[in-house]
Amino acid sequence: MSQDINTTTSSSATTSLPFPRQDQLTPDLDVLLTTAPDSWKDVRLPSQPRIRLAPAPALWAYLEAEFVAAPLEQLAPHLWLMSTQSSANISPLHRQRVKRRDIVLTEDPRLHLVWHDERIFVKPLPPYLLSAAFWEKVLVAPGPQQQQRITRAALGFLRTYTHLIQHPSDLTIAHSHALLPSTITYTSFSDFAAHLSRIPDSAVSPRYAYGELRLSRLNVYAKLFLRRWYYFRLWPQYGTYFAQFYAPVLFVFGVLSVALGAMQVETAAEGLFAGGDDDSGNAALWVAFWHLCRWFSVASLALVALIAVVLLVLLLWRLWAEWSFALRERWRKRGERRTGRRRGLWDGEDGDGDEDDAFVKGVV
Repeated sequence: MSQDINTTTSSSATTSLPFPRQDQLTPDLDVLLTTAPDSWKDVRLPSQPRIRLAPAPALWAYLEAEFVAAPLEQLAPHLWLMSTQSSANISPLHRQRVKRRDIVLTEDPRLHLVWHDERIFVKPLPPYLLSAAFWEKVLVAPGPQQQQRITRAALGFLRTYTHLIQHPSDLTIAHSHALLPSTITYTSFSDFAAHLSRIPDSAVSPRYAYGELRLSRLNVYAKLFLRRWYYFRLWPQYGTYFAQFYAPVLFVFGVLSVALGAMQVETAAEGLFAGGDDDSGNAALWVAFWHLCRWFSVASLALVALIAVVLLVLLLWRLWAEWSFALRERWRKRGERRTGRRRGLWDGEDGDGDEDDAFVKGVV
């Protein structure tokens, strides 16, 4: 078994912690190591004084609401259509600033790392996930099926911060947005995150096999896969809702106006030429003007048609490029899985059938 992973032995099986106790970032819950679960009713979650560690059903209900994004788990088999098929597809916080995205705090797990226009939603990292005692005594201890679902989601959520914070400047941004406890230094976080980078996709919930997600695409595919009008509504008022239609409606109106105007010029020019018997000697000028009006109207129609065709081609090209990339990545990952299974190296096997990845077969 790999020596990189800190393990604790129970009577039932060998379970694994995502990080060793010496690298934990908060010791606030170390009391769990010396007390029985029956006495945890007086122990509160750090940063959540309303939540106590006992009774267990209330704690599990709270943790599930905090970390399990049920709609995204339902969409997970189809997320390859909407995002790059990599859990590392997460830009560090300083890169989010370079992209001119505002970092918006959210406590909703459905919105963590979901972005829209110039905003990206990030869920703060609660201090209790930084405690080895909490993982050992609560999350990876033997428990119900609900616990396993929560543990996989919490592992995936915790791992995202190894991508969000990769430089001291990222930690500064995280502190300024209250994403992490202000007492954490970059050195201590680096030691802590070094262990999280070894968590494989197979140990986390399916949503966290992907990184950032675009909200506009989630809203589109929610109609198909979730049977809902939208994944998350961004328009609290009618005005903001209808404002999104102004640009396309004005574009269509402008195209039609130019086309109809050109047709009207052509019709008027034809009428002018039909009644162009002029005894004043200006007939040649009227004929030249008629030709000018006619060709200008035809050129205007052709230009409008060309713009519409170019925009349509660009749209189809973008769609084709995205779909072809998604399909290539899909086939590549399937090929890697098949190759790994044939060699006996997938999901932590070292070729002799022994368990090598404690996260996959220990934690969950």
